Amino acid sequence: MRSRTSFSLPEGKMHAL
Repeated sequence: MRSRTSFSLPEGKMHAL
């Protein structure tokens, strides 16, 4: 929940996993 601002799509999908 820290790179959500920079990576809203790439990081979001990786975090879900």
